[in-house]
Amino acid sequence: MNDDSKVQQLEEEIEAFKQESRDFYTALEKRFKGTGSENDALVHFFSYSVYLSTDDVILLGSFTIKNTGNTVQNVPGICLVFHLPKNFSFTGKFVRSEESVVENNEAVWRMMPEKKGQKEEIWLEPREPLELVPGSSISFESFQLVWEWNDAHDALVYGYTYQKETEESSASLNHIHIQREQTAKKKKGASSHDPA
Repeated sequence: MNDDSKVQQLEEEIEAFKQESRDFYTALEKRFKGTGSENDALVHFFSYSVYLSTDDVILLGSFTIKNTGNTVQNVPGICLVFHLPKNFSFTGKFVRSEESVVENNEAVWRMMPEKKGQKEEIWLEPREPLELVPGSSISFESFQLVWEWNDAHDALVYGYTYQKETEESSASLNHIHIQREQTAKKKKGASSHDPA
């Protein structure tokens, strides 16, 4: 295969992925539009990609909250629950409650001081009260999880939103599941289109 046909094939795969994403987003909007419940108006989900280096699995992700309803909604808190190998690292654009705003001024999120979870979970809330107008969205963007790829455990990440005012929580539409067998196959050169 020459370079031009490789480029064309990659462009076709990218366009197919974009169309798949648009179809998924449209299906979400159809499913949740006009349900009548204010809580149902907020749809939240993960998007992510996985990179396998020589030694590590690197997951880059975002957790998006979209207002599909007809009224303005308060942005809820987020809880991410990790079922990962023991020695994983988590980074993202958030501040700890005791950090100065100046130190990390692009972070929209902060750790919830009253919800100091174990290493296996993180609770976040907007640094200042925010509202989502109908059709708008907000994301906890570009978080990164890293662990050794040869660890024998699957990796799972669950997402929830939490409204302080009503004390209601809601699970995300999807979760992240990286199977140990899949990362091993891909590491050995298997197709990147293996089913999840």
